[in-house]
Amino acid sequence: MRLSSKGQVTIPADLRAENNLHEGDDVEVIDVDGTLRIVRAEASSTRGRRAVHRLRGSTDNEDGR
Repeated sequence: MRLSSKGQVTIPADLRAENNLHEGDDVEVIDVDGTLRIVRAEASSTRGRRAVHRLRGSTDNEDGR
């Protein structure tokens, strides 16, 4: 894996699938005893939760709810 000039790396597709990571997921890079680890951000919602949140705001009832 090569680090880009912007400090970016690409997580291989098989590892993204194995770890249930999807486009738009929030991750953090942390240092654990000199080893960098990529972890899902604790406050990050899942892709499904984000979709539900978007859908809830996309419809209005007659009474405005």
